[in-house]
Amino acid sequence: AVRQAFAASQRLTRRRSPVEVGARFVVPLLCYRQGDFLVPFEDTHFIDHAWRLGKYSPVLSEKEYARQKPSAETGEIFQVDGRLRSRFVGMLQEQMERLSDGRGWTVARLAQWLDYSIPHPDVPAEETGVFLVNAIDHLITERGIPLGELVAEKYRLRDAIERKMDEHRQSVRREAFQMLLLDDSALTVAPNDPMALFSYVQSPFSYGTSTPYMGHHNFTKHYYPRVFNLDSKGQEFECACFLDSFEGVDYWVRNIECRPDTSFWLQTSSDRFYPDFVCKLRDGRILVVESKGDDRWTDADSREKRNIGEFWAERSQGKCLFVMPKGRDVEAIRAKIFP
Repeated sequence: AVRQAFAASQRLTRRRSPVEVGARFVVPLLCYRQGDFLVPFEDTHFIDHAWRLGKYSPVLSEKEYARQKPSAETGEIFQVDGRLRSRFVGMLQEQMERLSDGRGWTVARLAQWLDYSIPHPDVPAEETGVFLVNAIDHLITERGIPLGELVAEKYRLRDAIERKMDEHRQSVRREAFQMLLLDDSALTVAPNDPMALFSYVQSPFSYGTSTPYMGHHNFTKHYYPRVFNLDSKGQEFECACFLDSFEGVDYWVRNIECRPDTSFWLQTSSDRFYPDFVCKLRDGRILVVESKGDDRWTDADSREKRNIGEFWAERSQGKCLFVMPKGRDVEAIRAKIFP
């Protein structure tokens, strides 16, 4: 009886959140046009872009593949009969090499081994074969590394070449991504199309499952009853406090990353970008805020996120705004809403 009475009193005294009173929170998506249909823009629309690995340089610099083995050893810890054991990967590799037949290795055979060892579903074997042979040939003829050394260090060589291939792959994806952004007919935002909208789930229990906010500040405009994934101090906390107290904000949500079904995101050339905060303004517009520290505001990742956010806002026909305050410059948010 006491528990029921306490719960009833809480329902009477606690302010109900927007989701609890039935407020709907929808955000226009950046969409890819396929004929007469609009679908959310994602990486499948540009990662399948045809590309030829053979057009790119196979050269591995000293920084990318050092001839001298790194002095630091990578190890692994495992358990045997309730006791911890450890071993160094370098030592294990050398022992395995002694057990294998080191004779008969050629450039072609090493290239074939690398080809089987490096996943490349987007590049045909005839492309990787030429690339790998040229990479090995450059190491032997230009950098003077004997074939025997490359064979002995083939696992380290594999990792270096895989990183090189992935750099080229990411370069191609960035180019394809930029081509889509430049195509006026490919990407669009349709605020009035119900199929082109993201809707936050209208169930408080579906919002947060990780770390709840445990600070003393009482947020009154958060879309859900509780805030998740927010520290009780720091730059993002100060940004959340500003949004919660700002007169132009009707309600807002702490956007949780890596939850594509329940959080708003924008596609970049490499992954999905989950902005820190999404707000419903009193005038009906949507404001997206990404809080970024002074030290990271100008790096490549931040520039790409800022570009795609501003692109999304530009295509929204005035319905959406995007801002990335530099450090603790929350006044940039006010200037974006009321220019």
